Amino acid sequence: MSMRVSLVAMVVIMGLLGSACSSPAAPPTPTQASAKSVAPTTTPAAPAQPTAAAKPAAQPATVPAAAAQPTAAPVKKTMSISYSSKNATYTDVYVGQTKGFFADEALTVEEALSGGSAKGMQQLLANATNAVGTSADMVMTAVDAGGDAVIVGATTAKQIYYLNVGKKVSTWDDLRGKVIGVASLTGTEPSQIKTMLSKHGLTFGKDYDLRVVGSTPEKIAGLQNGALDAAIVYPPQCFQIVDEGFKILGSTEELDRWPSAVWAVTKSWAQQNEDTLVRYLRGISRSHQWLADPANRAQAVDIIATNTKIDKKFVELQYEEFWGKGQQYSKDGSPNMDGVAYVLEVTIADGAIKTTGKKAQDYADLSYLQKAIAGIKR
Repeated sequence: MSMRVSLVAMVVIMGLLGSACSSPAAPPTPTQASAKSVAPTTTPAAPAQPTAAAKPAAQPATVPAAAAQPTAAPVKKTMSISYSSKNATYTDVYVGQTKGFFADEALTVEEALSGGSAKGMQQLLANATNAVGTSADMVMTAVDAGGDAVIVGATTAKQIYYLNVGKKVSTWDDLRGKVIGVASLTGTEPSQIKTMLSKHGLTFGKDYDLRVVGSTPEKIAGLQNGALDAAIVYPPQCFQIVDEGFKILGSTEELDRWPSAVWAVTKSWAQQNEDTLVRYLRGISRSHQWLADPANRAQAVDIIATNTKIDKKFVELQYEEFWGKGQQYSKDGSPNMDGVAYVLEVTIADGAIKTTGKKAQDYADLSYLQKAIAGIKR
């Protein structure tokens, strides 16, 4: 009995020892309630990326230009000019002053009257003026004498001369033995008159004489006091004195070639003052373009009448010659180079210059005018 009990006890003891030596049981799986304190067993999904619609707008392929900075105002400058007298030939100056075309260039233009083309050229070569309104032959004779004058622009493309005669002259034959007043004995003015009179059977030195008296005011005075029997008078004064009895016997319109009245400077001054010259020529060119517009006729007539002190009814006649049917004025301030070539032929024929082989283009530098025109805002 005791032996059986001892065996049973031994079996129990050995069972307990076996349990103690085996691995402990795994803990129970946590429930959803306890999952908050337990790290997740899988890697969490990455945050969603923004959709195409949510992406910022694409940048332009090129960087936009920086906003334009305001340009500095041009430095104000002053330029002096001279021309023979207050006649319609220099309407480009009157318009440039009145319409503010020179002011737009920050340029003050100081005007002076030279009393004639030859005197004006003398002033230019003496540096008494920066630019002169003159005839092309004056430039040519100056260059031939060693001066550095050069043509840079023009007033008229076709300069027409009008022959006003005294009250005792009614026909071409009436001019025999008479005296005709001119500005000079060489150049296009006397040459054109000689050509015109030869067409009417009159020969210089045999049938009539020429007398140098000066510009338009002096010529008119000579007709009025009887010192002259006829004279070359510029418009619009040539139309005005018709009312005084000094009719227009003829004009060089009947010829087939005509000179071009020009603006001239010295080469040295132009090279040293290019900006000033270009500004001036830009104002001149704008004036020519403004005058070429028929819509500006009434105002143009007012400007000419104010500057020349001539009645508007005579200015209207001049307008027709320059900008109406006659089309004598330059469209943009450019010289008529065929007219300049004609002047060169006449000047050589008169013996005023030597035959040097020069061409008309050799007496002009239109690069300044071209820069001026290119800078006009359309």
